[in-house]
Amino acid sequence: MIKLILYIAVLAGGMGAGYLAGRPFENRVIHLDDLILTLKTLQAEMEYRGDPLPVLLLRIGESTEGKAGEFLLRVLTLIEENNDSDFYKSWKRAVEEIYSETALKEDDRLILSQTGIELGKTDIGNQQALFAHTFRGLERQRKEADEERKSRVRVCRTLGTASGVLAVIMLL
Repeated sequence: MIKLILYIAVLAGGMGAGYLAGRPFENRVIHLDDLILTLKTLQAEMEYRGDPLPVLLLRIGESTEGKAGEFLLRVLTLIEENNDSDFYKSWKRAVEEIYSETALKEDDRLILSQTGIELGKTDIGNQQALFAHTFRGLERQRKEADEERKSRVRVCRTLGTASGVLAVIMLL
């Protein structure tokens, strides 16, 4: 009976390891989806409400769950802490602070960083072009992340399960 419990535990451990190994690929898709949704909300608020950017960052950051909301609040905090008129510097620093330890790749962070270069500095027409460019880049990255997730998560889970089965066979 104890051996059976041991075998089940070993098999479950292998399966769990496979699921954990595949999680970063799933997290990247989640982070990109959150960013796209949050930036679309920011774009809509900029176009229709016309509030100053710090007010928008605060409102959207507080109402958004996850890293995207944390990111907007960090941008605002950096602007206030440094009493800095260089919005891009605060935006870029927030990208690195919030997203450097996540599943986002360097290309994902670069697209997000570049958004801060002209954000809030030009008229609505140019802002729309900026957001359109950002969304094209993030959607492209999201599609790539989803394809990678589909293939690699399956491989990780299969290898984890196979490792658990192999370990059980070796214990027999």
